[in-house]
Amino acid sequence: MKIKSTNAMAAATCLLTVMPVISGWAADAADDRLEEVVVTAQRREEKLQDVPVSVVAFDEVAIRQAGIRNTADFLGMTPNVSFDQSFTVGNSFVTMRGIEQINNADSPVAVVVDGVPQGNQKQLKMELFDVERIEVLEGPQGALYGRNAIGGAINIITKQPTNDFSGFAQIGAGSGQEREGIFALSGPIISDKLLFRVSGEYKDADGQINNSYLNEKVDFYTSKDVRAKLLWLASDTITVDGRYAHTDNTGGATYDVAIPNTIADPTNVQNIDPHADILGNSRLRSDDATIKADWKLRPGTLTWITGFTKLSETYYGSLGFCNPIDCPGGFFGLGSLDQHQGLEVRLLSHELRFTSNSNQPLRYIVGAYYLDTHRDLLTVAHALDLPGAPAIVDSNEHNINTAYAGFGQLDWDLTSSTTLGVSGRFDKDDRNQTDVATGHQRSASYDAFQPKVTLSQKFDANQLGYLTYSTGFRSGGFNGIGQLAPFKKELLRNLEAGYKSTWLDQRLMVNVAAFLERDTGFQFFYVDLRPGAPR
Repeated sequence: MKIKSTNAMAAATCLLTVMPVISGWAADAADDRLEEVVVTAQRREEKLQDVPVSVVAFDEVAIRQAGIRNTADFLGMTPNVSFDQSFTVGNSFVTMRGIEQINNADSPVAVVVDGVPQGNQKQLKMELFDVERIEVLEGPQGALYGRNAIGGAINIITKQPTNDFSGFAQIGAGSGQEREGIFALSGPIISDKLLFRVSGEYKDADGQINNSYLNEKVDFYTSKDVRAKLLWLASDTITVDGRYAHTDNTGGATYDVAIPNTIADPTNVQNIDPHADILGNSRLRSDDATIKADWKLRPGTLTWITGFTKLSETYYGSLGFCNPIDCPGGFFGLGSLDQHQGLEVRLLSHELRFTSNSNQPLRYIVGAYYLDTHRDLLTVAHALDLPGAPAIVDSNEHNINTAYAGFGQLDWDLTSSTTLGVSGRFDKDDRNQTDVATGHQRSASYDAFQPKVTLSQKFDANQLGYLTYSTGFRSGGFNGIGQLAPFKKELLRNLEAGYKSTWLDQRLMVNVAAFLERDTGFQFFYVDLRPGAPR
């Protein structure tokens, strides 16, 4: 259930970087200095230390040297961020600056891959291969990134096709009998005109967590990913690139359900290890197709991006509470309990924006965004030892969400060292939920305007200070079937002061940010079994 409340939080972040490599910088071996990374955090190319936002960036060198292979790796290196993988192969929970992930609902962090927003929380957990750059923006970024950027945004840029033939292949192994293979191949189909890049990854692991009741590993995992890109250089001013990605992940599920281990841990203080009587399993499959077109005009660049995603996840496992040894007769005499769920999501998005040239004192971005989401969720739980008994939980819902947004940003160089940035975005969500069993429908609409104002000052070539007021919005929605009350939208107001600097001839970087947040309509998740539906 998502409960409305008001929270205030103050905190500070300090990122200290020295040689040879820490996130956001790459070491230049020739002169032992930190080479600054160029980022696109604000939809245009800028030096990392010139961006008045709390950003942690990882370029290709940093990704390789830090051993970043999946989402958990780089989020674990980001201040004020926690990340947990739990329950199913595609499920993950991220908390950024205190704003939490909600199960089967909107993420608190906007995730963008190659310019296309990822509209479902299941798309956050991913294997990272053939990646050029990762950028993590902290604090509400709704003005540019939209309704799910209340906690921050993650911008992932994969490697682009090349005009020369190149490629690589690598294999690896790890604990838990993990085996991995990665490849990439790039080159021209028509030289200087039509370029391609194909890459893929295969990973398989037996797992490391043992179920003491079944004596089997529960965190087994297999991932199969492939990505293909085409870049068409239509003219000197028009480029079109297409991207297709396929993911097929299988693995364990529900092994963290709570079951008292009365043998190994009679007081159930430690809950030593999983001991469910069902070996859970899950599978996540997704297909993503995007097209991006850029048209360079005299005043700037017109960009159109469209993306389509088809995603499904299924799981089966123990509902918990007991097993035949620890709980003879089962839960309240019901015996062993199981649960399974099926999720189907289809997303279609369009974005049109115009970005002015960067080499002028007054720079701007203006655009519009549209998202259409269809989401089906089936949840069932049974008492396995009572054949013919009705399901304890039986919920089947169909959801339609249509979202619209208009946004703009203006940066004005008041002087050669002082810049004022003003941006805003209006988001509107129209939601409809249908109980498939009864045909009962309910609808709701949520909207918000998200302004942002930033004043930045360059003290010298190596020092930047900024003061920001920003806002974020996360849409409200519906609790599970059988829960009558919808939950309200969440609004965040953030006041932040930051300082970015490099010292010792670019051998030391010190970035500091202090922020105060006020959150209204704070959303969180829990399960209430009394009416038999997740909240």
